[in-house]
Amino acid sequence: RGLEESAAYWVCAYANNQHELGADIDPDPRKTSFYKAMVYAIGVLLILDPKGTPFKRAWCCFEEAMVVRDETRTGAPLLLDIATVDSAKRAHVTTQGPTAADQMEYDELDNDKKTQTSLARIKAEREAGFPKAVLERGFRVDTFHSKASVDIDLRRILNSICGVPADQLDAVEPQAGHAAFQAVDAAPSALFAEAALWLAA
Repeated sequence: RGLEESAAYWVCAYANNQHELGADIDPDPRKTSFYKAMVYAIGVLLILDPKGTPFKRAWCCFEEAMVVRDETRTGAPLLLDIATVDSAKRAHVTTQGPTAADQMEYDELDNDKKTQTSLARIKAEREAGFPKAVLERGFRVDTFHSKASVDIDLRRILNSICGVPADQLDAVEPQAGHAAFQAVDAAPSALFAEAALWLAA
């Protein structure tokens, strides 16, 4: 995205003590380090394996929910970019909107070439190698049926996504089909649909 070299990145695997996660994970997902870091972020980079495992993990769905529908966040909405590698271990990224690099490439074209292409086409060509099998996994995100290592964490995460008050996170039974889950599930689907449309074309 053309970020400066001084830009900071928050990586949850390095920011939480993996041997004592209980000390870092508050019963209220909105008080965890995940949430606090994302409040100050400008975007999220979701890294997928070929099986799209993060789409099945409740904590990852919680982070996606922050991108889609976090009412407490101020400022611009979070950007969602998704990365993976193909069978030849080449990296591919599909982005929400064009990047600064896409814009720079477009700006460097002479006027004749600018009439023959567009910023959207440059973005699409950059994303053309994104593995189709991984794209297809993005169409089948199901937040309600995601998994967590600890059962109570799953209930708290799902309820938090639905806007249940913090003092009721343990008591309320999450409901399938809630509009919040539909919104979260639709976010990667929309991003991948754009990429898939260009691939199909």
